[in-house]
Amino acid sequence: MSLNVEWQLALSSAQLAALGTLVLFILTYIVSLFRFLWTRQSDNPEKRPPTIPYYLPGLCHAFRLEWSMDNFLAATVKRWGYQSPLKVRAGTFQFIMVTNPSHIRSIIRSSRILANRPIIMFAMRKWFYTPVDSLHHYNSHHGPHPHLHDLQLGINISQVTPSVIEAMMDSRILEVYPTLVGDFWEFDRQLANYSRRLPRWMIPSAYRTRDRQLANLKAWNRMAYQHSDCSKHGVDDADWDEFFGTRYIKAHEDLMRKHGLDDDAIASDNLGLLFGANANAVRAVFWYLFEALKDKPLQERLQTELHDCRNPQTDTLDIPQLSTKPLLQSTYAEVLRLRVSGIMTRTNEDVPFCLGPDSDYTVPRNTTMSTFSSITARNQSAWESVRPQIVSRPLDEFWPERFLVRGREDSKLKFSVDGLAECWMPYGGGQRMCPGRHFAKNEIIGTLGLLLDLFDCELVDRRAANRDQSDQRWVPYGTLPPTRRVVVKLTRRR
Repeated sequence: MSLNVEWQLALSSAQLAALGTLVLFILTYIVSLFRFLWTRQSDNPEKRPPTIPYYLPGLCHAFRLEWSMDNFLAATVKRWGYQSPLKVRAGTFQFIMVTNPSHIRSIIRSSRILANRPIIMFAMRKWFYTPVDSLHHYNSHHGPHPHLHDLQLGINISQVTPSVIEAMMDSRILEVYPTLVGDFWEFDRQLANYSRRLPRWMIPSAYRTRDRQLANLKAWNRMAYQHSDCSKHGVDDADWDEFFGTRYIKAHEDLMRKHGLDDDAIASDNLGLLFGANANAVRAVFWYLFEALKDKPLQERLQTELHDCRNPQTDTLDIPQLSTKPLLQSTYAEVLRLRVSGIMTRTNEDVPFCLGPDSDYTVPRNTTMSTFSSITARNQSAWESVRPQIVSRPLDEFWPERFLVRGREDSKLKFSVDGLAECWMPYGGGQRMCPGRHFAKNEIIGTLGLLLDLFDCELVDRRAANRDQSDQRWVPYGTLPPTRRVVVKLTRRR
């Protein structure tokens, strides 16, 4: 009898604890909802962005962010709209989610007074493992300094085949480090775990992969530095170096050493360079080819533009000309709109920041403001207000002609992203827009052109391909991979 009573008492205690926890969660949500609505409807001309209602005291939105950031972001704009900036909290970590186009425009136009140093410092340390005593280099400049003009102007895409790595850094890097490609993609797969700051004992293989990459990049860099003069990268110097590869890599090496970075820091920086040149662009090439092969009429139209870029004297493609063709560019832009889920962050380090002359929201000093390209890409009213015909087809649908407009002087279709700076943001925006965007565009369009020109390409299972989607678990780390393997048959043309 006593055992039964004790069991009932224990059960009652557990039920009471569960009920108390449930009541706590409900009360937390009610209070946070009241604060949210009160702040949002306030007439204060300098009100702060309201915190999105939450159930978990202290942790706030942490579990929802960790479980599925994509679902959290989509549910947030569906529930609360795009007009107001919203505060997101996960314990002590917090940021302001900015979705209103006018607010985004204010942030973009204020690049000189807003910094992106916090996110750069985070990436360099947590992703690429830059030594702590070298991080000051990335924290020393408030504004962008275009030291490396070659990257901004774009590198000739003829150098970007068959391997981006080999084209940038010469084949010697693959001789010194033959497993570089496999290690790189394993590193890329672990990016979210590095971001979560998981300790080494929890993901030892991920850390070993990164350690191996850094050690081998350091060995290659030392070898190249010993055999080549990295200071010779002027316009009168050779475009190609047998040890460093492109002139840009030599200039990059020279700049790093002039800033006093040691071999370990340069290896981390080179890992970041490899990430920037490969992780997003390679996946974008996949989606570009995937969409072309799914739609035979589209593929034929793209190949017509490719034919227009053929040099009759050499019977080869004029690769730079590919990036001037309207449909090739529009399809490229649509691929990035739907398949890239990146984040643009800015921090007002010195003073509070007003989100525009017509806004009554002021962001407190030293607060991170974040804009997500996957959210701006689907803001129906924002796109429609700029160019009504651009939403003739739903924004959730892939439409390769979305960025084509009729010319004023003639009726020819032209590619244009004019007026879409707050909507189409795969490279961010403002002065700190990705400096490698021109290189990436040439790389993506040029690689597709070469694939369609040199090979007969076809999807092995077209019906299954129609079910393939982007893997939303990668939000917001850039170009999303597919949810499963896609088999493509390539037959070399004779």
